[in-house]
Amino acid sequence: MLFVTGGEDAIWPAPALAGVAIDRLEAHDHPWSYENRIYPDAGHAIRIPYRFDESDDRTAEHRLGGTLEANALASADAWLRTLEYLDAGLDR
Repeated sequence: MLFVTGGEDAIWPAPALAGVAIDRLEAHDHPWSYENRIYPDAGHAIRIPYRFDESDDRTAEHRLGGTLEANALASADAWLRTLEYLDAGLDR
């Protein structure tokens, strides 16, 4: 399982909630790998990469938390990590 969380999520405490899920996985000896990718300056809008909002100010705060720039950087990295995670998990 791959959790992608923003440290400045304005919707819910994503890193903490992912931590609860990971604690449960560990408590039940979950057999497969899991990881929580935390992007400290990103908010809730970690999504398909290279999709930008209308604002020209990259340092502007996003309405769902984090800055536009932090969300964009997190989105690009999370997409790469997701593809790597899927590639490893599909065991070709």
